[in-house]
Amino acid sequence: MLCCKKIWMVLALLAVSGFASANESSFNYSFSYPKSWKMIETPNAGVYLLAPKTEVEDFRPNIVVQVKPADKKNNLKYYSRSFENSLKENNSSTDIETIKTENIAGKNSQSIDYFINRAGSVIQGRAYLFEIENRVMIINCTANDLQFEKIAPVFENIVDSFTSEG
Repeated sequence: MLCCKKIWMVLALLAVSGFASANESSFNYSFSYPKSWKMIETPNAGVYLLAPKTEVEDFRPNIVVQVKPADKKNNLKYYSRSFENSLKENNSSTDIETIKTENIAGKNSQSIDYFINRAGSVIQGRAYLFEIENRVMIINCTANDLQFEKIAPVFENIVDSFTSEG
């Protein structure tokens, strides 16, 4: 029943807000995201998606899409380890809950679920890392732990809509 509830939440979100498409031509990838979210493209850091701002939030939910060059040394395993290390180094109270190997869009991938305790609030995150040709894609979502369950279906929808031309 939870699965059906999640699907209805996503369908309701799609019906209300609609989705836009983002295309990154230099790396040949695209994905869909809610029109109500703000997209910010940065030359070196990737694409940021920010949830609509509300007056009561202390942390704005966001999704980041990054592309990293890959080779035999700098591969999926390397970037997964680097991502974990940066979480721990930049946030003294980080708890990495799960690390799983999965299949996303026919590609071998890693998923990392984590929590960051920051000044009395808890930030929850989930990242997917997968390798396509000579690059590693990193799609990361963070939100206040009380909001994460609401944002997670949107994030999963964005990940599911992700396409790349080799």
